[in-house]
Amino acid sequence: MLELSNQGPWSAGLYPGFQLNQEFQWTCVIKASFEFDQAGKLTPMPDQLPIEETDQHYGKSLETSLKIANEIAPIKMGSEIYLHGTATPPQTSQKVMEVKLGMKTPDGNGWQKILRIFGQRTWKGMRFAPRASEPENIGRPVPLTYENAYGGIDRETGIEFEANRAGQGFFSDPTKFSDTELPQIEIGPKFIKSPRDQPLPAGYGPLPVFWSPRKNDAGTLDEASARAGLCPFGDDLKPSFYNVAPLDQRFNTNLKGGEIITLTGFLPEIPPAKPLELILPELHHDTWKVTGQNQQKINTKCDTLVIDTDRQIISMIWRAGIPWSRAEPRKGWVILAEDQNYDTKQSLEKAS
Repeated sequence: MLELSNQGPWSAGLYPGFQLNQEFQWTCVIKASFEFDQAGKLTPMPDQLPIEETDQHYGKSLETSLKIANEIAPIKMGSEIYLHGTATPPQTSQKVMEVKLGMKTPDGNGWQKILRIFGQRTWKGMRFAPRASEPENIGRPVPLTYENAYGGIDRETGIEFEANRAGQGFFSDPTKFSDTELPQIEIGPKFIKSPRDQPLPAGYGPLPVFWSPRKNDAGTLDEASARAGLCPFGDDLKPSFYNVAPLDQRFNTNLKGGEIITLTGFLPEIPPAKPLELILPELHHDTWKVTGQNQQKINTKCDTLVIDTDRQIISMIWRAGIPWSRAEPRKGWVILAEDQNYDTKQSLEKAS
């Protein structure tokens, strides 16, 4: 049995799970949460956010998108970013606007994802010559959830769009489009032009486990093993199953600190022409496994960045898998302390 002694300033937890080879492990998860202001200054939250241990949906789990994704996965490939937020039009008469999420790495590489927000539109015209109506005024803030992106369930046939059951605009028979609403959120460069178009859903948020591509990565589930407390996944489990961000928000390397996150169009007080920049702090965690007289250094890696632009909070999440035999009779400890050889305050001041 392993237990956690958290002597550091951040939230931490120890969770049972399984390695990719189906062997048992404990997963150490560390979460550091910061508030940010309109100048991009990061401040550690006085009450650190807890580690999320379960998925939470906006409504019924099979019909709505994720409000919160669990953060206790045993492994993640590379790193990922996901975001919860709202698009607020600068003017109520605006018919189209954009929001942008970007990242610049210390080595000079850059990445950006742009979502386009439309006022309400419907399909008009004859059966063989449909056209989208001109967008109405956006008028009010638009939640950046998959409910407002392409997808949904055809209520007549029960057929669902597997990449987004919660969305709007999908119907299994493209000839039955009369007065059907188009999604408010799209991603370019190819925007919806025809009822036959079936784009991937546009969004920044985490994907539920039973939407593609995640459900396709799960492979074969072994119910008998699950009942016996063994690994419920088969050999065909893909490592990317545990990543929850959209595919274009996943990266091959871990987050190191020093990355510049750019946010455009999310905060109504900041002009769209001026992106908000957040510099991720470089944090170090002094983490050890202690069993009897044996001590082993644990190397945690930052694999997740969660951004909430509505609350102006970011959370960085580190993870490490610790192999452990269930037959081990000794009690062990995972001891977490802030690295005494590293100045966290100085890192935050440098980031700001």
